[in-house]
Amino acid sequence: MHYRNIAMITQKLTGAQKVAILILGFGEDISSDIFRHLSMEEVKKIGLAMTQINSLDQEVIDGVFSEFYEILQPHSNVLPTKSLIANDSL
Repeated sequence: MHYRNIAMITQKLTGAQKVAILILGFGEDISSDIFRHLSMEEVKKIGLAMTQINSLDQEVIDGVFSEFYEILQPHSNVLPTKSLIANDSL
């Protein structure tokens, strides 16, 4: 998926909603580790965003994970492949 297409798919989501989608997709163990490093205010914002996310198309979920991957890719040599991330998402 090209970056412009990803942006079009995910542009209507807030940052907190994107984080909520990622956390839900990461699974319980990783999510609990993430929440331990957040402030109470951040946890509340993400929790509220989780309640606002009803049902999402897989394309939106994939778009959020692709955007996340695209942002992190230049900063790490040890990232899993996009297909692995997509297969493990919601």
